[in-house]
Amino acid sequence: MTKTVRLGRTDLYVNPIGLGTNAVGGKSIHVKDDAGRSIVQTAIENGVNFLDTAFIYD
Repeated sequence: MTKTVRLGRTDLYVNPIGLGTNAVGGKSIHVKDDAGRSIVQTAIENGVNFLDTAFIYD
């Protein structure tokens, strides 16, 4: 994957490509649990280490 970047003002470094998981699992009717698990597992296996799990944005 690409070079990591600093996450805000923290000491955490993440890949600049993340995965938004709002529609994965939980109350989502669009992505079934098995598909959601596969999406997340595939992302992690491919170097994604930034998962956005926010349910909603205001």
